[in-house]
Amino acid sequence: MRKRGSGPGSRANAAARAGEGAEILFDRSEGYIGVMIDDLVTKGVTEPYRMFTSRAEYRLSLRADNADQRLTPRGVAAGLVGAERAQAFHVKHSALREALQWARETTMTPAEAGRHGISLNQDGRRRSVVDLLAMPGVGREKLLGVWPELSARLRAPIAEQLEIEALYSAISPGRRRTLSLSAAMSPSSSRRTCPMAKSLAFRTKRARSFSTRGL
Repeated sequence: MRKRGSGPGSRANAAARAGEGAEILFDRSEGYIGVMIDDLVTKGVTEPYRMFTSRAEYRLSLRADNADQRLTPRGVAAGLVGAERAQAFHVKHSALREALQWARETTMTPAEAGRHGISLNQDGRRRSVVDLLAMPGVGREKLLGVWPELSARLRAPIAEQLEIEALYSAISPGRRRTLSLSAAMSPSSSRRTCPMAKSLAFRTKRARSFSTRGL
């Protein structure tokens, strides 16, 4: 379902339409605003709407810590983000991308970890910095003894974001597949890219509630 929504979504689309720009659409996988708009459009409003996280199939990735990473590029593309904010985002995004790449490529063996007081299964498999950060009791401070360059490479905001990403990357692949399947089976999944006809007299459809017609 293509959705314009209410509140910030409708105001952004009103500005885009006035400037003859492209409409701004939010998918359920991009943010809770997409979940809310999709629910209101496809399910109607038969009771006061409540935005529970349980409504979102992608709730593991729709987090407050990565909201800027998910939505700022959309805002920049739509002309809703000023130059100063866009530049600040670009700097942070580039630093985070480089940090993630380094953390995935930098590894150690269980024997090497043991010499630094980090206990791993002695299976001979190398663990990356991301793997280590996902382990209980292993944080940035402990890894500084292994890789002193961490202090310069990972400034506070980037280090915090990297640790969060590492924790969520540890979620089992089976759990991720279950969530992906749940999203694919969602009643609205097949309608996400299906636009409503501009000629549709939506307000005259009696099967829709007055609240839904007002969207």
